[in-house]
Amino acid sequence: MCEVQLMLNSIKKVNDFINIVKEYDGDFYIISGSYLLDAASVMDLFSLNLYEPILLAFQIPEKRDEILKRLEPFLCSPPQ
Repeated sequence: MCEVQLMLNSIKKVNDFINIVKEYDGDFYIISGSYLLDAASVMDLFSLNLYEPILLAFQIPEKRDEILKRLEPFLCSPPQ
């Protein structure tokens, strides 16, 4: 499982992020406290406080590096 901290503090960033995530077959989750949210859901993302970093988790080992490269504009911590 790859986990990264993201900052999606604008509507444009949220839309760009969702467009990237939807291009991949696999599950992307936002972990917020005890909640597990669908990272490709506009409604789920806008239910969060987007002025704070959010934790993204995904498990697509064969595409990990490609996905992280595409998510670079949103990253606020190195991948784990």
